[in-house]
Amino acid sequence: MIQRIQTVWLFLIFLLSGGLFFLLDVKSESAGGFPYDWVWKGETALTFVLSFAAIFLYKKRLLQIKLCTGIWVLQILFYITLFFAVRSSLGGAVAWQIPLIFPLIILILDILALRAIKKDEKLVRSLDRLR
Repeated sequence: MIQRIQTVWLFLIFLLSGGLFFLLDVKSESAGGFPYDWVWKGETALTFVLSFAAIFLYKKRLLQIKLCTGIWVLQILFYITLFFAVRSSLGGAVAWQIPLIFPLIILILDILALRAIKKDEKLVRSLDRLR
């Protein structure tokens, strides 16, 4: 149902990723010519879209689990690309420190949403067994 707790978590992910998209304003020349800012914008936009889609796929819990797993992977990739950007001494990447916490919060909220979705799926399967 749309009023479940995972909807709240996914909506918060939706809001945070939208905010992160607009707060990510890295204008820098990256080392080696790799455009980290476009990668971060792409990962954030994809997280935004996946979380929005997952909110309305409440009847298809298995697909919702896959979308949440995709969000989880995107947030891990965000920090991996951040590590490589800082490692290659990208000067502008460390200047925006406040938005760096957003992917971590998104990751925690995504784990909470995954747990709630799996709990619902387990409940539905147990009810199907009783019939």
